[in-house]
Amino acid sequence: MAKRLKEFQEKCGSPSNFWTLQQLLHPIIFAVALPTYYFFNFGKFLIWFCQKIKLLSKAVTKKEKKGENPDYFPQKMSNALAILALNQLKKLNKFNEHRRKIAEFYENNLRENFSVVSRPVSRSFAVSWKYPIFMANPKEIRKRAKKEHIILDDGWWGSPVVPPDTDLEKMKYKRGDCPKAEKIAKTILNLPTHINISIYDAQKIINSLKTENEN
Repeated sequence: MAKRLKEFQEKCGSPSNFWTLQQLLHPIIFAVALPTYYFFNFGKFLIWFCQKIKLLSKAVTKKEKKGENPDYFPQKMSNALAILALNQLKKLNKFNEHRRKIAEFYENNLRENFSVVSRPVSRSFAVSWKYPIFMANPKEIRKRAKKEHIILDDGWWGSPVVPPDTDLEKMKYKRGDCPKAEKIAKTILNLPTHINISIYDAQKIINSLKTENEN
């Protein structure tokens, strides 16, 4: 297996300098865009504009949504991105501990009154990439949360194959193939646990959910 992987890697070409630059600009541009996302929609406009002029690549391409590889894949990882990845790996324990902390905070405040997906955080060594809960009207909750400057729309909902605008036919999926997954996709609400979510942010999300639950 290792030999085959090495042979495959050696056959892959290297990414273009421009594509590498696009990826390197992601953390820089989003560091500016996210804190200003709702400041006269400056951050939102910045992301749109940078994608429009091809300064930023999209997370999922049109071809990938049709089950096809983009023209530039497969390819090797550039040295610049490898350095960035290694730097992130050094922070892995810090990131994981933060996710556990935020997930446990959600759990302590939501488990009694909400239908949660995960087992109790305190009984698990797992790291919660998201903290999923079930709601009857998650789409409306996302819209209302957005008005309160809370971003809960992560794109991982609405369809058993995501993003929601993925061509299901090209993915060889037919509606009804996985009814439970389809039902979950329509009722799931993923709460963020990433490093930029503070306890204050988590409390704001909890307050919004509790208000919604009371209505």
